[in-house]
Amino acid sequence: MKRLALLVGTSEYPDCENLPPLHGSLLDVDAMQRVLVANGEFAAEDVVVLKNASRQVIEDAIYNLFNVRDRQKDDLVLFYFSGHGVVDEANKLFLGTPSTRKEGNKIVKPTTVAATYLQEAMNDSKSQHQVLILNCCFSGAFAQGMTVMDDGSVNLKNQLGGKGRAILTSSSSTQFSFQPDGEMSIYTRYLVEGIETGAADRDGDRKISIDELHEYAALKVSQESPNMTPAFYPVEQGGKIYIAKVAQSKDDPRLVYRRELESRMVDGKWSIPARRLLDSLRINLGLSAEDAEQLKTDVLKPILARARKLQEYEELLKEMLAERNPPTMQELKDLRDYQKDHLKLRDEDVADIDRQCGLKVVASPIILISKEADKPKKESNNLVLDLPNGVKLELVDIPAGSFMMGSDEYEDEKPIHQVTLKAFKMGKYPITQKQYLAVMGKNPSNFQGDENLPVEKVSWDDAVAFCKKLSEMTGQKVKLPSESQWEYACRAGSTGKYCFGDDVSQLENYAWYANNSGDKSLDALGIWKTDQENYWKRINDNKCRTHIVGEKLPNPWDLYDMHGNVWEWCEDVWHENYNRAPTDGSAWLKDGDQKLHVLRGGSWGNVVVACRSSNRYRFLADARVINVGFRVVV
Repeated sequence: MKRLALLVGTSEYPDCENLPPLHGSLLDVDAMQRVLVANGEFAAEDVVVLKNASRQVIEDAIYNLFNVRDRQKDDLVLFYFSGHGVVDEANKLFLGTPSTRKEGNKIVKPTTVAATYLQEAMNDSKSQHQVLILNCCFSGAFAQGMTVMDDGSVNLKNQLGGKGRAILTSSSSTQFSFQPDGEMSIYTRYLVEGIETGAADRDGDRKISIDELHEYAALKVSQESPNMTPAFYPVEQGGKIYIAKVAQSKDDPRLVYRRELESRMVDGKWSIPARRLLDSLRINLGLSAEDAEQLKTDVLKPILARARKLQEYEELLKEMLAERNPPTMQELKDLRDYQKDHLKLRDEDVADIDRQCGLKVVASPIILISKEADKPKKESNNLVLDLPNGVKLELVDIPAGSFMMGSDEYEDEKPIHQVTLKAFKMGKYPITQKQYLAVMGKNPSNFQGDENLPVEKVSWDDAVAFCKKLSEMTGQKVKLPSESQWEYACRAGSTGKYCFGDDVSQLENYAWYANNSGDKSLDALGIWKTDQENYWKRINDNKCRTHIVGEKLPNPWDLYDMHGNVWEWCEDVWHENYNRAPTDGSAWLKDGDQKLHVLRGGSWGNVVVACRSSNRYRFLADARVINVGFRVVV
């Protein structure tokens, strides 16, 4: 069995002004070469390093790595790339080379290495132990470029096949990989650190598997740059591939002390008892005070780096507000782009700074982070409609304002564009079975047993008929929300992926979705990635289903179940993207596919990405499905 690696670093892009030099890329490949030879049991002659090589040289080397005649099934082959990644209109990934250039906004593909070439080389290889590490912008698009399912998940098992394969990416499909000029890139820095210090050996077996290495690096990246989300795609036990050994002895004082530092740190600090325990351990291990302080500094490195970013953000915000407060919509967008793309900070990371600095936003829903939020709330002006049989339907006040609709995550969510809406009222909850029965005289739902469950198995035509009949009953103009009204109300001022920001771990507090809607907790996204063929069977076996409305937390505008529970119909017909979309909050009814209508919000059976505020889906107008319902607006 051989252990072979190809390390590619591209730092110069003279023919493309949109791609600045990445001098750290060459440092990345040097560091990876060092640890693979020193710790990974790779022979020096079996680690090929290419720096600023041409497309043809890179592709020849990829072929030789995976498919030379003497390649055996037990060989471990590793491909690493550090440089610029670019995506085309279809969100397919291409690796940059020194000759990469663009014509207008389009990449000239023959000047790049297409990710599909790499995929084909992997699939054709006899080797059943393959590791791919992509340290580049948009690296997550490598997986998404294979087979993207309707909810944004990836059929990795079918597309990658093989045994013992692992793909590591430094960012999602839409994120930039943070790389300070002249320094190693953040993701690779922590990969190398995890191997060289032995800290990535989570189970203490003296070996570092690829999943342990990624777990260590991803944790450190999240501490330093929370808005950057490295991803890991193991196939057929690929995560258990042994990548390096721990050079230090098991009882090495520095390694023992470092592990204790890592295990006892909470939120970047050690409690007073923990500090006492650490001092005692240092003495018992015979470590000098200077060595212990250096280890503390090393462990705190990502925390301190994040603190510096927050300080930089605060200084920038104060400078901006000294000129104008509230800022213009464009200034606010520029600030958020700098915050997320350059500093890699989420909205929730800077919320306290925004509040303390008194950031104000006029004619915009993004008032969650201004001093205005400290003022008492105005008296509610909600509307309550009286339905037959004493049933009530409450609608919440949604203020007039502007917001940036869409996202850069998927093609059908582009382009991001500003929409300005008049005030309206929206149902506090999805329409329940009790409300539907009161108006329509029937309950078509699959999941019954409580009248406050959301109604489902209603088509778009059914929902429109409900609105028409309710309008006649009440004298109010009741309708389905436009797509822009729905997203505006769902976001409730948030510019993150969800109404609460980007921290997906909070989703279970706001939504019933595939992870928590059944008899036991599931890692639904993990199931989808590894067993997409049987995904819905496993969801159904876990008895996932709808839940009573209002059991989870509301968004900041007091709307419940906007994420998850049931998909919700919108008035709009389906369009493939937002080119020429209305900007006044009205429904988009012209052009498009007149047979299809828009769904929003995700459901009890979907993974996290489907529940995002900007996520879009579509169905036939006459389709009746057990995870589709609706809510209304006036």
